[in-house]
Parts: sequence; C-alpha cells; structure tokens
Amino acid sequence: MIFKVPSRRQQSRHSNSYSQTTERLENKLLLSSDSLLTPHSLVESDASVLEYADEKDAMSATAAIPDNAGNSRRRALNVGQLNGSRAFEDYVGQVSRRRWDRKDWYRFEIAEDNTQFTASLTDLSQDVDLYLMNRRGREIERSWNGGVADEHIELELNAGTYYVLVKPWSNASSTYTLALSTEAPHIDPIPDGAGNSQSEARDLGALNGRQGYDDFVGTGPDGSTDGSDYYRFTLDAESDVSLALTGLSADIDLLLETASGELERSWRGGTSDEYIDTRLVAGEYFAVVRPWGTATSFYTISLNATEVTPAPEPTPDPEPSPEPAPSPAPSFNNIFGYGLVDASAAVSAALAVDPFAIQPDFGGSDDWGVNRVNAPEVWAAGHTGEGVVVAVVDTGVDYNHFDLDSRIWTNSSEIDGNGIDDDGNGYIDDVRGWDFINNDNDPMDRNSHGTHVAGTIAGENNGIGVTGVAYSATIMPIQVLSAEGFGSSIAVANGIRYAADNGAHVINLSLGGGFNASIKSAVEYAWELGSLVIMASGNEGASQPSYPAQYAVDTGVAVGAIDINNNVAGFSNDAGTTVMDYVVAPGVNVLSTVPGGGFARFNGTSMATPHVAGVAALLRGAVSEMAVATLESFIVQTANPNFIEGIAGTSGNTETEISGLAYINGTVDASPFAVVASPTVINGNYQDRWFSEMATESRTTRPLDGTFEERKTAATGSIDAGDTGAGYSEAEGSGSEEHVDEVFGGVDIIEALI
Repeated sequence: MIFKVPSRRQQSRHSNSYSQTTERLENKLLLSSDSLLTPHSLVESDASVLEYADEKDAMSATAAIPDNAGNSRRRALNVGQLNGSRAFEDYVGQVSRRRWDRKDWYRFEIAEDNTQFTASLTDLSQDVDLYLMNRRGREIERSWNGGVADEHIELELNAGTYYVLVKPWSNASSTYTLALSTEAPHIDPIPDGAGNSQSEARDLGALNGRQGYDDFVGTGPDGSTDGSDYYRFTLDAESDVSLALTGLSADIDLLLETASGELERSWRGGTSDEYIDTRLVAGEYFAVVRPWGTATSFYTISLNATEVTPAPEPTPDPEPSPEPAPSPAPSFNNIFGYGLVDASAAVSAALAVDPFAIQPDFGGSDDWGVNRVNAPEVWAAGHTGEGVVVAVVDTGVDYNHFDLDSRIWTNSSEIDGNGIDDDGNGYIDDVRGWDFINNDNDPMDRNSHGTHVAGTIAGENNGIGVTGVAYSATIMPIQVLSAEGFGSSIAVANGIRYAADNGAHVINLSLGGGFNASIKSAVEYAWELGSLVIMASGNEGASQPSYPAQYAVDTGVAVGAIDINNNVAGFSNDAGTTVMDYVVAPGVNVLSTVPGGGFARFNGTSMATPHVAGVAALLRGAVSEMAVATLESFIVQTANPNFIEGIAGTSGNTETEISGLAYINGTVDASPFAVVASPTVINGNYQDRWFSEMATESRTTRPLDGTFEERKTAATGSIDAGDTGAGYSEAEGSGSEEHVDEVFGGVDIIEALI
C-alpha cells in the first residue's frame, strides 16, 4: 500500500506536512481493535513515497481507517432527531493508492422552529472544510478557515431535515472529530403591559406631551393569547391628539374609543404603520391596538397631545338699529326642511324693502340653477356679492380658469415668493389660500370637484361658460381633499379654521363623513368669528343628513338637492325629524367649471350647496353689518316650501344626461369631458374618512309627499373599495343613470383612501 505525499503546490494551502499526517496515523488511527499497526510497520523509502513493509500490513492499515459516514447524500449517516449534543470521529482523504474517501455526509432532523444549531470540526491534521446543507443538498452555510484551524457553524434553524458535509480541501487527508449540538428555542416572555379591555386598560393618566410603549398582540409562541391592548388616557382641555402604531410584522389596527364606543380607526392593511390625528375635547379616551384576524405582532405605540389655544373672543358684529326681524318661520318638513332657498326673498327681507321685481330668466337652460334660486332679481337690485369672500374648502380650485381667475382671493398682507410669513398667520406665502394635503401654498384643483363648486358660487358674468349665483364674490381656495377626493379630518378642520381666521364671510363644505369632534369644533369656531357655514347634506338617500351637515342643528345651514322639476333628488339625504337649518337647492345636472378651462355637468348635494353659499354671499354683500345668526335665519325663514309642494305627486323620475362641454376660444367643443367613477365606500364602518368622491349613483328623484320609486345607490359596473390596503367594503350594482359627485358613506378616516 502506497501513500503519496502532496506536492509543494498542493501543500501551499496547508500548514502541516504529510509526515504530520502519518504521525497522527501512527499514534491514533492505527489503534483499531483487530489490526494494530506499530510504527515499525511503516518504512520510509524516499522523500515522496511511503511503503508498507509487506502486503499484509498494507491490508491491515486499510482496514484500520474508519469510514462510518456515508460518502453521498443518499447514503448519509442518519443521526436522527438531534436533541442535545452528538460527537463523531472519522477520516476523509486518501485511503489507498486508488481509493479516496472524499466526502462524509451526516443527516439529522430538527424538531422545532428557532432551534439554535452548532457544528464544530476539530482535531484536524490537514485542511478539511465543513458545510451545512438543506434537505435538497443545497448549501446553507460553510466554514473553511484554511490549514488545520477548527471549523465552526452556528445559526438558528427551523424544523426540518438537514445535512452536514465534511469535505477535504484539494487532496488533503485528515482524521477529525465532528460535534453536533442543538439548543431548545429560547422563548422570551411575551410582554403584556396593556390591559385587554377598557376596564383593565393601562392607565396613562393625563396625556400632555408624548408617551411611547412597546408591547405585543396576538397569539404568542408559548400559546398565550392577547386579543387587544387598551391604553386609557385623559385630556384636561381640548387638545390635538396624535396616535401612531409602528414596528409591525403583521396587520394590526389602531382605534380610538370613548367609554361609549369607537370614535376613529386606522386600518391600512399589511404591515403599514397606523396613524390617527384628531382634535378631542377634555375627557376620558382609550387607544386600542387590535389584530386583524389572526395576526400576531410586536408593536410600538406613541401617543401625543397638544393643548389647543383657546379661540380669541370674537368681535361682536355691530348691530344695525333697528335690525329687521325675519318673518315667522314656516313649518319644518322632514324631507326638504324649510324649502327651496330664495335669494330674492332673503335679501329683500333683510333690507326691509318690498319684494324685488320678477326678472326674465337669465341665460339659457344651463342657467336653470341661478334662475331657480331667484338670483337675477337680486342682481337687478344691484347686489352681486361684491366684497364678500367665500371659502371653498374642497379639492382646491383651478385659479387659472378663465371663468374664475378674476374672482380668486388674494391675501394682501402676504408678499408672494419671499419665503416669509409676512402676515404672521403661520402659513408662508399663502397668497391665494393653502393646500392642507401637501402643506404648501398651491391649492390647485387636480380633481375637478372644488372648481365645479367655485363656478356655481362665483363664475364670472362674461357671457361665456357659467355665471355664478354671486358672480362678483371672491373665492378663497382651500385644499383639504386630495386629487382622488379624500383627506383627513385634521386637514378639513384646519381648512375651516384657516378660512375663518383669514376673513371668509361664507364657508362652503361640499364634503362629508362621520362625526368628528375636530370638525365640529372648527365649524363652531368659524361661526363665532362671523363665518356663515353652508354644508352638503349627503348623497345616501338617508333619512337624515350626514356629517358635518348634522351640525346644522346648532350651527350653519344644511343643504339638500332638487332637480329641474323641483323634485327632491333620490340620492339627497332628508332633513330628518330633528329641527335644523335645512334648505334645498338645485343639485341635478348642474353645469359648472372644471380644471383646464372646461365645463361639466355634475349631480349631488355638493352642487346644491354652492347655490346656497352664493345666496349667502348675496345676502352678506347687501347687509354687511348684520350678525351671522341673523343672516342664517333669513336664509332658512324665507325659503319657499310651496314652490316645491306645488308639484308633489308626480312620478319623480328624471332622465338627464351627464356630459361635459369644453369651451375653447369662445366656442363649444362637443367632445365629452372625461368623468371617471371612483370607488364607493359603503356603510359607516370606519370613523375618520372625509372625502368628496367622484362616483356613479342613482339619480332617481321623488316628489315631496314622500313617495318614490327608487332610492338605492347603484354603481355602474363593479366598484371595489378594497384594493387600497385597508380592507374596505365592496359593492356591486348597475344603473342606467350616472351621477358624478361625492359619496357620503358615514365614514371618517385619517388618510387619503384611493
């Protein structure tokens, strides 16, 4: 039997000579139980070849070399389930002149996920490497330190089948000791610092500033279940509150509750961070961390509260002496409130003069809205809204539109482009309003909704396009809704406050959602500063208005929609049984401005609301010193219920076509304006979504006796509100008629939805 010593090139990676290998063979490997070979059995013949003294000794040496491990993955030594430590002594390398043991394979099982595994290869005389393979024989990890250095692999393995491979480098040969060991998974105790109900909630005390906590919800590795985590906090005064849920590895939702139920919710889906930003009055609240379905995750929750600076005491409006008293109020109707708004009756009554002379209809069929609210009679008396600022709190306004550009508000106290907050109102270079979506001074409309509203209020009387109800009024563009028609409650509330602080006489809110304390507070704030707030009742065909129109019980005016035949639109939310300042106005097939110099017909209470805002501007312009409460009473108490009731009993169905006309260089382009339906959010399942959404809806209308054929909201084709990362509802429907406006779903969320 002959062993060949590696050449110098072959030995370059090794630190020991072949003689060291033979020495180890003499001292260790030859100690087999049946065939003992003494050092005298080997003689050195020359510098490169070792020969056995005789063939018998050579055969005995071959038998003495151990080979317990398999030489392929299929023939691997099966260690079985590896629990604790196991050790193996073996040999790899040249066995005889023609025989090599080039690979030793060991197969083992791991029973549990997250098991700590260690493999060590020691007692080497030449360079041998160590590999860890998966069940398919693909490498997971290797250790190849070079020379006779020990090899070591340590990592965490999940349950499964694995292989260890011992393999010599090049033509190396060596005995070795292989040690394999596992350590049971270490399960950290699952934190549960928060209680699992309101009664067990972690008490944070009065929240004033920022607090943060790390915890866990779901099912822990030890099998324990933590369904929800509750954090109780109190507010000593009205405060802006921010809640943030971060560090998620699964879908976990964030809720804000009171003792009586849920206020707001953020549920964006997946591992997205969750946020709630809102304004809350003094009281007790609960932040709730709740898994979606069977989700499990660690998390970090941050809570912050900043006390709101009390609103300045409003300067009382000087009272005219004597101020005319409104006529006795007509009775309140649960469908149309006090009736159709009447600009002529309101302004003449406020001026305490005889009713204005009836005028011929203005313009053509597309001007039916201004004619229906009797605006031409007020214009003929010299009142067109001049000097009145109307804030359009919406998707922004195309302030470059040729039918609006001369009517856009300018902040005279601000110097454009100097990067300085010249007027000290907290907004830099807000020359023409503010964008609360992108937090900049460019409230350009990229949706069309806000521009359409603005045109109904103050479209220029230039003989082209549309003429607004108060065509000399000034529009203050305030963007609180995104290009997709959605925004946060904080953005809406801040937009209302901005309008009031910067002198808006009238504020138009053609938007809707669920109850929100921040927005309610902002509406009251604006009213106290002398701004008359006009709010859309909503488009669900519901028995009462949605929010913020519900606030008209105490503050502002809610507005429903009628069609050209004076029927209440089927989508328009009723006035309800609770008496509030509620009127109706034209809201079906209303032509108005849209971005890019075009015009389009939209339906909705969003279109009715600016008609009333325009009437309010005419009224404010005619009697500028009158208190806001008195102005509001003139609008509702002079509304005309008889004008509508005169056609009660008709079928209530209209068939108006929704289309668009673009005016280019003074001529009509017959190509339709693109109107795209957006997802509809159904039901009031989430608490903080404010939006003005382009969507399709049934336009069935009803007479005022309450009979109607259809009130169902129906979308053309399939509407999917679930593909936005938040797990929203879905709806499908079909309708031959198309409505383009906002959908009031009774919802109120802190994020843009689409």
